[in-house]
Amino acid sequence: MPFSTKEEAAFTTAVQTIDQAVARMENLVPQPAWTHLHGDDRAHRYVEHQARQALVLKSVRLSSALRAGWVLLQNGLVLDAGATMRAMDELDSDIMFIAGPLVFQHPREPRHDQYLAEFFQEEFDHPDPLQATQRRNRVSRRDIRAYVARTYNAGLPVSQVVAVTETIDATFSGYVHGAAVHIMDVYDGHKFVLPLQTTDRRLSDMMRQYVLYVHRAMMAVAVAAKAFGDSGPFELVYGAVHCVFTDDGEIRL
Repeated sequence: MPFSTKEEAAFTTAVQTIDQAVARMENLVPQPAWTHLHGDDRAHRYVEHQARQALVLKSVRLSSALRAGWVLLQNGLVLDAGATMRAMDELDSDIMFIAGPLVFQHPREPRHDQYLAEFFQEEFDHPDPLQATQRRNRVSRRDIRAYVARTYNAGLPVSQVVAVTETIDATFSGYVHGAAVHIMDVYDGHKFVLPLQTTDRRLSDMMRQYVLYVHRAMMAVAVAAKAFGDSGPFELVYGAVHCVFTDDGEIRL
Protein backbone atom coordinates (compact mmCIF):
# COMPACT_ATOMS: atom_id res chain seq x y z
CA MET A 1 0.00 0.00 0.00
CA PRO A 2 1.30 3.52 -0.73
CA PHE A 3 1.69 6.17 1.94
CA SER A 4 -1.64 7.58 3.08
CA THR A 5 -2.73 11.16 2.56
CA LYS A 6 -2.05 11.87 6.26
CA GLU A 7 1.43 10.40 6.00
CA GLU A 8 2.13 12.43 2.85
CA ALA A 9 1.05 15.60 4.67
CA ALA A 10 3.23 14.76 7.69
CA PHE A 11 6.25 14.14 5.47
CA THR A 12 5.73 17.36 3.53
CA THR A 13 5.43 19.37 6.74
CA ALA A 14 8.55 17.69 8.12
CA VAL A 15 10.84 18.46 5.18
CA GLN A 16 9.54 22.01 4.85
CA THR A 17 10.03 22.66 8.56
CA ILE A 18 13.51 21.13 8.60
CA ASP A 19 14.55 23.18 5.58
CA GLN A 20 13.28 26.37 7.23
CA ALA A 21 15.17 25.51 10.40
CA VAL A 22 18.39 24.82 8.48
CA ALA A 23 18.08 28.16 6.69
CA ARG A 24 17.73 29.91 10.06
CA MET A 25 20.57 28.00 11.69
CA GLU A 26 23.05 28.50 8.86
CA ASN A 27 22.57 32.27 9.15
CA LEU A 28 23.62 32.10 12.82
CA VAL A 29 27.09 30.65 12.23
CA PRO A 30 30.12 31.90 10.28
CA GLN A 31 29.55 31.17 6.61
CA PRO A 32 31.59 28.67 4.56
CA ALA A 33 34.71 30.10 2.93
CA TRP A 34 36.15 29.32 -0.50
CA THR A 35 39.11 27.35 0.81
CA HIS A 36 42.37 26.06 -0.64
CA LEU A 37 42.68 22.29 -0.20
CA HIS A 38 45.49 20.60 -2.16
CA GLY A 39 47.35 21.79 -5.24
CA ASP A 40 44.86 23.84 -7.22
CA ASP A 41 41.84 22.32 -5.51
CA ARG A 42 39.44 24.66 -3.74
CA ALA A 43 36.05 24.09 -2.19
CA HIS A 44 33.61 25.65 0.26
CA ARG A 45 34.38 24.72 3.84
CA TYR A 46 33.47 25.79 7.36
CA VAL A 47 36.89 26.85 8.59
CA GLU A 48 36.02 27.49 12.27
CA HIS A 49 34.89 23.88 12.91
CA GLN A 50 32.27 24.95 15.43
CA ALA A 51 29.77 22.61 17.05
CA ARG A 52 26.86 24.68 15.71
CA GLN A 53 28.31 24.46 12.19
CA ALA A 54 28.42 20.68 12.62
CA LEU A 55 24.75 20.74 13.65
CA VAL A 56 23.86 22.63 10.47
CA LEU A 57 25.65 20.04 8.37
CA LYS A 58 24.13 17.07 10.21
CA SER A 59 20.66 18.60 9.81
CA VAL A 60 21.23 19.02 6.07
CA ARG A 61 22.34 15.39 5.83
CA LEU A 62 19.31 14.26 7.82
CA SER A 63 16.99 16.24 5.53
CA SER A 64 18.51 14.51 2.51
CA ALA A 65 18.24 11.05 4.10
CA LEU A 66 14.61 11.70 5.05
CA ARG A 67 13.78 12.49 1.42
CA ALA A 68 15.82 9.56 0.10
CA GLY A 69 14.11 7.00 2.33
CA TRP A 70 10.70 8.28 1.28
CA VAL A 71 11.51 8.02 -2.43
CA LEU A 72 13.04 4.56 -2.03
CA LEU A 73 9.99 3.22 -0.23
CA GLN A 74 7.66 4.83 -2.76
CA ASN A 75 9.52 2.76 -5.37
CA GLY A 76 9.56 -0.50 -3.41
CA LEU A 77 13.34 -0.55 -2.74
CA VAL A 78 13.25 -1.79 0.84
CA LEU A 79 16.92 -2.82 1.02
CA ASP A 80 18.16 0.66 0.23
CA ALA A 81 15.45 2.26 2.35
CA GLY A 82 16.62 0.13 5.29
CA ALA A 83 20.20 1.32 4.78
CA THR A 84 18.99 4.92 4.72
CA MET A 85 16.99 4.39 7.91
CA ARG A 86 20.13 3.03 9.57
CA ALA A 87 21.98 6.19 8.51
CA MET A 88 19.17 8.26 10.03
CA ASP A 89 19.56 6.38 13.32
CA GLU A 90 23.18 7.54 13.48
CA LEU A 91 22.38 11.08 12.36
CA ASP A 92 19.81 11.42 15.14
CA SER A 93 22.28 10.32 17.82
CA ASP A 94 25.10 12.42 16.32
CA ILE A 95 22.96 15.55 16.56
CA MET A 96 22.06 14.80 20.18
CA PHE A 97 25.73 14.13 20.99
CA ILE A 98 27.00 17.35 19.41
CA ALA A 99 24.16 19.47 20.82
CA GLY A 100 24.32 18.14 24.39
CA PRO A 101 26.79 20.64 25.90
CA LEU A 102 25.03 23.56 24.21
CA VAL A 103 21.51 22.51 25.13
CA PHE A 104 22.29 21.65 28.76
CA GLN A 105 24.98 24.28 29.26
CA HIS A 106 27.67 21.95 30.51
CA PRO A 107 31.33 21.73 29.44
CA ARG A 108 32.26 19.75 26.39
CA GLU A 109 33.91 16.44 27.08
CA PRO A 110 37.20 15.50 25.36
CA ARG A 111 35.21 13.20 23.09
CA HIS A 112 33.31 16.21 21.72
CA ASP A 113 36.56 17.82 20.61
CA GLN A 114 37.69 14.49 19.17
CA TYR A 115 34.40 14.14 17.30
CA LEU A 116 34.53 17.62 15.76
CA ALA A 117 38.18 17.22 14.73
CA GLU A 118 37.38 13.99 12.91
CA PHE A 119 34.09 15.25 11.49
CA PHE A 120 35.66 18.26 9.77
CA GLN A 121 38.75 16.34 8.64
CA GLU A 122 39.35 16.21 4.90
CA GLU A 123 38.98 12.83 3.26
CA PHE A 124 42.57 12.94 2.00
CA ASP A 125 45.56 15.07 3.03
CA HIS A 126 47.33 14.78 -0.33
CA PRO A 127 46.30 15.61 -3.91
CA ASP A 128 47.00 11.97 -4.79
CA PRO A 129 44.70 9.82 -2.59
CA LEU A 130 47.19 6.93 -2.84
CA GLN A 131 49.75 9.09 -1.03
CA ALA A 132 47.40 10.21 1.72
CA THR A 133 48.72 9.60 5.23
CA GLN A 134 46.02 10.85 7.59
CA ARG A 135 44.08 8.51 9.85
CA ARG A 136 40.60 8.74 11.31
CA ASN A 137 40.22 9.09 15.08
CA ARG A 138 36.50 8.47 15.42
CA VAL A 139 34.51 8.56 18.61
CA SER A 140 33.02 5.09 18.96
CA ARG A 141 29.32 4.60 18.45
CA ARG A 142 29.21 3.00 21.91
CA ASP A 143 30.58 6.20 23.50
CA ILE A 144 28.05 8.33 21.60
CA ARG A 145 25.18 6.10 22.72
CA ALA A 146 26.36 6.24 26.34
CA TYR A 147 26.65 10.04 26.31
CA VAL A 148 23.19 10.47 24.78
CA ALA A 149 21.70 7.98 27.25
CA ARG A 150 23.03 9.68 30.36
CA THR A 151 22.46 13.23 29.08
CA TYR A 152 18.93 12.99 27.67
CA ASN A 153 17.37 10.24 29.79
CA ALA A 154 17.54 11.47 33.37
CA GLY A 155 16.19 8.92 35.82
CA LEU A 156 16.54 5.91 33.52
CA PRO A 157 19.38 3.37 33.80
CA VAL A 158 22.03 4.29 31.24
CA SER A 159 22.74 0.64 30.46
CA GLN A 160 19.08 0.02 29.67
CA VAL A 161 18.82 3.01 27.35
CA VAL A 162 22.05 2.02 25.59
CA ALA A 163 20.76 -1.53 25.13
CA VAL A 164 17.55 -0.26 23.53
CA THR A 165 19.51 2.07 21.23
CA GLU A 166 21.86 -0.73 20.20
CA THR A 167 18.87 -2.91 19.37
CA ILE A 168 17.36 -0.17 17.20
CA ASP A 169 20.66 0.32 15.40
CA ALA A 170 21.12 -3.43 14.90
CA THR A 171 17.70 -3.76 13.30
CA PHE A 172 18.82 -2.00 10.12
CA SER A 173 22.61 -2.56 10.18
CA GLY A 174 22.30 -5.59 7.94
CA TYR A 175 20.83 -3.44 5.18
CA VAL A 176 24.02 -1.36 5.17
CA HIS A 177 26.41 -4.32 5.24
CA GLY A 178 24.40 -6.49 2.88
CA ALA A 179 23.67 -9.28 5.36
CA ALA A 180 22.08 -12.39 3.90
CA VAL A 181 19.03 -12.34 6.17
CA HIS A 182 18.21 -8.77 5.15
CA ILE A 183 18.63 -9.46 1.43
CA MET A 184 16.16 -12.31 1.84
CA ASP A 185 13.50 -9.67 2.51
CA VAL A 186 13.05 -9.40 -1.25
CA TYR A 187 12.63 -13.16 -1.80
CA ASP A 188 8.99 -14.17 -2.24
CA GLY A 189 9.40 -17.93 -1.87
CA HIS A 190 10.09 -18.46 -5.56
CA LYS A 191 12.33 -15.65 -6.75
CA PHE A 192 13.93 -12.38 -5.74
CA VAL A 193 11.66 -9.41 -6.47
CA LEU A 194 13.01 -5.91 -7.20
CA PRO A 195 11.24 -3.68 -6.57
CA LEU A 196 8.56 -4.95 -4.21
CA GLN A 197 4.98 -4.24 -5.18
CA THR A 198 2.93 -1.82 -3.08
CA THR A 199 0.73 -4.75 -1.99
CA ASP A 200 3.70 -6.58 -0.43
CA ARG A 201 3.44 -6.78 3.36
CA ARG A 202 7.21 -6.37 3.81
CA LEU A 203 7.07 -3.04 2.05
CA SER A 204 3.95 -1.85 3.88
CA ASP A 205 5.51 -2.81 7.24
CA MET A 206 8.58 -0.71 6.52
CA MET A 207 6.47 2.19 5.31
CA ARG A 208 4.60 2.16 8.62
CA GLN A 209 7.92 2.26 10.47
CA TYR A 210 9.08 5.14 8.33
CA VAL A 211 6.46 7.45 9.80
CA LEU A 212 8.33 7.07 13.10
CA TYR A 213 11.51 8.16 11.32
CA VAL A 214 9.76 11.29 10.06
CA HIS A 215 8.85 12.12 13.66
CA ARG A 216 12.35 11.33 14.95
CA ALA A 217 13.97 13.47 12.26
CA MET A 218 11.88 16.47 13.29
CA MET A 219 12.73 15.90 16.96
CA ALA A 220 16.45 15.64 16.16
CA VAL A 221 16.40 18.93 14.26
CA ALA A 222 14.47 20.47 17.17
CA VAL A 223 17.38 19.47 19.42
CA ALA A 224 19.84 20.99 16.95
CA ALA A 225 17.78 24.20 16.88
CA LYS A 226 17.68 24.30 20.68
CA ALA A 227 21.48 24.43 20.68
CA PHE A 228 21.24 27.86 19.03
CA GLY A 229 19.45 29.34 22.05
CA ASP A 230 16.66 31.89 21.94
CA SER A 231 17.79 33.20 18.56
CA GLY A 232 17.40 29.78 16.97
CA PRO A 233 14.39 28.21 15.25
CA PHE A 234 13.51 25.82 18.09
CA GLU A 235 9.95 27.08 18.52
CA LEU A 236 9.35 26.72 14.78
CA VAL A 237 10.37 23.05 14.73
CA TYR A 238 8.90 22.09 18.10
CA GLY A 239 5.60 23.74 17.23
CA ALA A 240 5.45 21.88 13.92
CA VAL A 241 6.18 18.56 15.67
CA HIS A 242 3.24 19.02 18.02
CA CYS A 243 1.02 20.21 15.21
CA VAL A 244 1.69 17.05 13.19
CA PHE A 245 2.30 14.37 15.85
CA THR A 246 0.91 13.36 19.22
CA ASP A 247 3.26 12.85 22.17
CA ASP A 248 3.33 9.14 21.24
CA GLY A 249 4.47 9.89 17.71
CA GLU A 250 1.11 9.22 16.07
CA ILE A 251 -0.02 11.50 13.23
CA ARG A 252 -2.74 13.87 14.33
CA LEU A 253 -3.36 15.63 10.99
